[in-house]
Amino acid sequence: MGKTEYNKLVPILENICARNEEHDMLTSATSTALCRIKRNDLNDVQEVQRLLGIGKFAVVDLWGLIK
Repeated sequence: MGKTEYNKLVPILENICARNEEHDMLTSATSTALCRIKRNDLNDVQEVQRLLGIGKFAVVDLWGLIK
């Protein structure tokens, strides 16, 4: 996804993640989408690490992405 035109959505997705709503499905899905858009390949975990540093539960609920 990172090589497509979805990069235009990054500011919107980052804004939703920054709200850090706890136990919010929208925040959880947004953080997963943000990680998928920003990664360069399947082994790129930089965005996951960044979100782990700032996020509450809904933001860091990324286990489906990094399994």
